[in-house]
Amino acid sequence: MLEVEYEPFEMYPQAKDTSWAFPDEIGETEFSGVTGAVVYTNEDFAAIWRWRDAITRDFQARMDWCVAEADEADHNPVVSIMGDEGRTILQVDAEAGEEIAFDAGMSRADKGELTFKWYFYPEAGSYAGSLPEAASLGTRSNLDFMVPEDAGGSEIHLILEVTSSGLHVPLTSYRRIVMHVA
Repeated sequence: MLEVEYEPFEMYPQAKDTSWAFPDEIGETEFSGVTGAVVYTNEDFAAIWRWRDAITRDFQARMDWCVAEADEADHNPVVSIMGDEGRTILQVDAEAGEEIAFDAGMSRADKGELTFKWYFYPEAGSYAGSLPEAASLGTRSNLDFMVPEDAGGSEIHLILEVTSSGLHVPLTSYRRIVMHVA
């Protein structure tokens, strides 16, 4: 197994990002720092592509931290779900068919306004059934989620992406919720 060398962390360097598509819906992108000649598609092993833009913006903000005073530099939003501002995965016990309410309205940013995006991370979970389209989950700070009736005995992974408009670049923080469905 490839991930053994990364233990105790779960690292999958040769994974496909199967639930994410390029934002412009073309299914491929040219991305090469030297020539631009390499074409990548959703079939390539690229497990972090959905987070690539946020990673780049985060790096840019960190460079600002090197030259600006702390109160003049922007920092990533603090994600608060149901008052929990930790950075660990939020573990939730759920029942099949149960409606669960998540509230991230207390999340905050140093500068700018916040936007929210909820979506599933099926590659990490064990639920094999059909999940709602990410667009139906919404872009509000709160989410009411109906656990599928056939999800008993599985895990459903949900991601909350919170982005601040920021000073120079939008900055994004993430919080993962793992629902253990009985």
